[in-house]
Amino acid sequence: SHLEFENSLFEEMFRSLRLARENATEGDHPSQTRYCMVLCEVSVLSGKKDLGQFWFMRARDHALHDGDQASIDGLLYNKAAFGLAWLRVEKCLGRLDKEAIQRLKFELSSSRNYQTLTQIKAMAEQVTLCEARLSILEEDYPSAIHQLNTVRDRGPFAEYNFSQEYIDLEIAFCHAKLGQLNQAAIHFKSYGELSIQRFDIDEQLVALWMVRELSRIDAVFGDTPKAEAELQSAIVIYSDHIAQLKAGLDGFTP
Repeated sequence: SHLEFENSLFEEMFRSLRLARENATEGDHPSQTRYCMVLCEVSVLSGKKDLGQFWFMRARDHALHDGDQASIDGLLYNKAAFGLAWLRVEKCLGRLDKEAIQRLKFELSSSRNYQTLTQIKAMAEQVTLCEARLSILEEDYPSAIHQLNTVRDRGPFAEYNFSQEYIDLEIAFCHAKLGQLNQAAIHFKSYGELSIQRFDIDEQLVALWMVRELSRIDAVFGDTPKAEAELQSAIVIYSDHIAQLKAGLDGFTP
């Protein structure tokens, strides 16, 4: 179900979750941990923070019972990462909740602190990338540029959710917001090599929003009407995906 979620195969994901629910006993802590973890991720990505917190607590309790530190690490990171994905789209749609930014900052801090405590560092660079993107949401563009460059130098990341061209687009956006158009134009050159279709629809939407915003700053970054049309198409697809997730979650009421 987690792999199907990662690949936006929502019908298959919910079918797998139903199969897990039917067969995993309450005492099967490894299965219950992962079952609740997926429901937490889906809830958070859908903007259902209270439901996400419910499934988070259940997943954490099962993982603690099993002494599964790696799953707790993954749970802390995934909750923050999917919350960030939702917030980034909210920013693009003009309805960013500043209180949600503070909650996310706390969650990312918790994830990093847990890694320090347990010496589990599998997600260290991913947390840095999340922190960089949080800095963009906070409009702290100098910090975001520094953090994004740090990520570039460290790596590696899985190819299905990371590309240097995408990072360059984010850096270009930050430079442009600071009025540093020459630096922005240098990094923006990579956008022509970026195949955004390989990314999830929320990441596509954010990329197209950044391009639209850049085009409004200077024509060197493209044609605004064209960028606006591409963004609106992505918003329609994204809205359909979220509607599917919310409808599916109705079958998993606590």
